[in-house]
Amino acid sequence: MIIDGDNEYINEISSLSSIDVSNKLNKECQQILSKQNFELTSLPNLDLNQLSLIALHSLYNQHLTDEAKQLYNETVIRALKQEYELINDEKNDFIEKSNELLELERLHSTQTINDLIEKYEIQLRMNSLHLKEENKKLLDDQFEQLGKEYYQLKRDFNEITTENELLKDYNAKMYHEKLQENGKRF
Repeated sequence: MIIDGDNEYINEISSLSSIDVSNKLNKECQQILSKQNFELTSLPNLDLNQLSLIALHSLYNQHLTDEAKQLYNETVIRALKQEYELINDEKNDFIEKSNELLELERLHSTQTINDLIEKYEIQLRMNSLHLKEENKKLLDDQFEQLGKEYYQLKRDFNEITTENELLKDYNAKMYHEKLQENGKRF
């Protein structure tokens, strides 16, 4: 899939001399690798093809890292949902046990029942409010953080995908030019 920006890039590349194309590709590969903290000075004798392969490998590894982060984020969200359900189940068990106790106490005395009902309702409200506040705060914090990470990963992934497409298109074009040059020689 070629985007308008890709066409501009291809038009720009096609208007350059082969030396300028080689220099441009070399510069772009070095930029990609410098983002990955790859020290080019440690391997000064790399040719353009080797540099391109290392850049592609680096982009692929970054893509795998981004996918792993997304999987981790999804796992954390599932764990938070399970924890929330567990807390709600415990709350429901607590309500059920409270009601059972109320039934037993009602048999003994009306005043005691009224006192217990009031006590358990207050305690239940406080516990429920406390659980809701804790759950909401935890989920809000986690979802906000995960949302930020997700959008950053998505932007990074889109950038890598775009760069990868550009490199594929550029390599295909270079391959065809090389075939044409070889065809002219024979």
